[in-house]
Amino acid sequence: MRKAFTLIELLVVISIIALLIAILLPALNSAKRGARFTQCKINIRSFTQAQMSYHSDNGRLVYSNWGPISAGWLYAEPDATHGWRRPKHTSGVADRLHLRETGYLWDYMNGEGEAYHCPEDIGPFGDREVSVRDMTSYLINGAFNGYDSSPTFESFSIERMRVDAALMWETDETRGGGVWNDGSNFPREGITRRHADGAPIGYLDGSVERISISRFEELIDEKTPNQFWANPNTRDGRD
Repeated sequence: MRKAFTLIELLVVISIIALLIAILLPALNSAKRGARFTQCKINIRSFTQAQMSYHSDNGRLVYSNWGPISAGWLYAEPDATHGWRRPKHTSGVADRLHLRETGYLWDYMNGEGEAYHCPEDIGPFGDREVSVRDMTSYLINGAFNGYDSSPTFESFSIERMRVDAALMWETDETRGGGVWNDGSNFPREGITRRHADGAPIGYLDGSVERISISRFEELIDEKTPNQFWANPNTRDGRD
């Protein structure tokens, strides 16, 4: 006669399974976060490579969509009323995604729209105040056009910039419309906290690294040129 499991034995088995799940689940979640962070770095690296390809074809770095002169890497659609359409002039997420396809780097990215967002950045989207976040998780360092929004704005050749200049980073998702109103930022406008104590930074030389929040804050407080404050038109690299 086959012996059945007793209730106590079943409870012991269930307890062991629950314990194993409790032990393994944090490790699995950590592995998933690590994989998403790796994909985020790959996204940024793709943009640094697209920037180099654009420079090779045009002899200058792509404009960063700084301020109201808005033809650049992220969007570049003419508009009879405003000169160039900006995300805040659009009617919703679908329109902003279309606007993204007019950006000067879109073709260099092979139209891979998924690369524009960090896998951890799942929204919610559709907030008109932060309309650029509908389009991307990443923004270019405004130093790459000298923080210049004048009609005679300048975009630089690679030779004008520091080799280790920070080109792009994942922007602080907790900040409001002043951070997400165009395609570029001041370094002092922050980086994301969604990756815990670090964030991905892409450099002009094509490298991508994780930088700790504390180290980032140290660098943006410096009063001398560094990889973030890299404006070649000023002595301190700032605006």
